[in-house]
Amino acid sequence: MSGIIFSQVITNTIRGWVTDKQSQFKIPGVKISIKNSDPFMGAVTNFEGICEINKVPVGRVVLEIYAMGYETVTIPNLELKSGK
Repeated sequence: MSGIIFSQVITNTIRGWVTDKQSQFKIPGVKISIKNSDPFMGAVTNFEGICEINKVPVGRVVLEIYAMGYETVTIPNLELKSGK
């Protein structure tokens, strides 16, 4: 007996923007990464402070946000669900 087994990893996209808490200006060049992802998954905000990380497996992730001159922010237990 032989057969082929296919496995599909369900993914989602993280997208958003980064703003300065005081001025509310959007910040370009911010590094956003999913901690301990293998292979590495991350993005850098564009000129308008917007970023997108595609094909992130659903489940819980830790998001790390780093910008020069700012304190690094960690968002633990960010839950990604499958699209609806």
